Amino acid sequence: MFMTNAQFDFFFPIKSGLHARPATVLSRWMMNYKHSHKGEGNKVIFINNRTSQRASLGSVLLLMGTQTEYQDPCTVIFEGPDAKAGHKEFQTFYQRDFLTEDSVTSTNMVDTAADTADTVSSNTTSSNNLPASNLPSYKGPFGIHSIGLDVHLNSKALAIKDLVKRLYLDDRCNYSEQEKIEQAILQRENISSTALDFGIAIPHCKSKYLKESSIIFLRLGNSIDWSNSNLPNERSSDKNENKNNSKNKNENGNETEKEKEKERSMVSMIFLLAIAEPTDNLDGRKKNNNIHLKLITNLSRKIIHQEFRDKLCFTNDYDNILKFLKSEVEVEL
Repeated sequence: MFMTNAQFDFFFPIKSGLHARPATVLSRWMMNYKHSHKGEGNKVIFINNRTSQRASLGSVLLLMGTQTEYQDPCTVIFEGPDAKAGHKEFQTFYQRDFLTEDSVTSTNMVDTAADTADTVSSNTTSSNNLPASNLPSYKGPFGIHSIGLDVHLNSKALAIKDLVKRLYLDDRCNYSEQEKIEQAILQRENISSTALDFGIAIPHCKSKYLKESSIIFLRLGNSIDWSNSNLPNERSSDKNENKNNSKNKNENGNETEKEKEKERSMVSMIFLLAIAEPTDNLDGRKKNNNIHLKLITNLSRKIIHQEFRDKLCFTNDYDNILKFLKSEVEVEL
């Protein structure tokens, strides 16, 4: 029998962690999956990538034993002949059912990072028969996964992947189009690094693959090099130009410039500005054509102030960070 694997990555969205109620919801999904997919060898494994704890998705006690906390990076692995079908069904369950399940959300445990509103057409229902009007729709540039605090990433490339994954988890892009959005960000980075002073970078892109313009904020638990030296897509012409420029500098000046550039390229806070390509107004003009420039200008003016940076550095409550950013940097998208 042909066997295959698939995986679903996400950041755990429930503020109180993976306790009995959300574990029961996940276990119930597993029971339904086993009932509808009886192929031999079908397994679904939950992994907390922070603690390295693994559990069968069908065991409430084992799931609770993974010590999963809010915003922990998690992976669900699907094994067996129905792995691809399981991946697709779990993706739908996570985005449409898990965060609206009464047993999970009744005590306001889910991070509703923006207001909920009616979504999907009135003839659509989720797999557990919740009415379409109860499905979450996050208006504005911020979604459930828009804020990441004390995230540990080892490189610029991994940080960009993390940022784009958050867009997907908030349904701002399709799973199959994440790589295209990554490429759009990298293309902009290859022109020049978006690292600014004060350890902050503002990568940005416009893409037709974005469903909605979005802002993502990551505060890292470490500093990473935001220069282009290790990017896989750095253009060879840029490398040659940099080499030529280096040759033209005197030795002492070159060392000084390198040290300054190295210091500036180390970042610990990242804003991603992901802008959906403009659509036409009724009069034929493009909407939001320069919105990314407005956002960059707005952010640049804010980050020069110590008070603004301190708020981002030392606030550990997601809701407070979100409210602060909405009030300080959000513009009409």
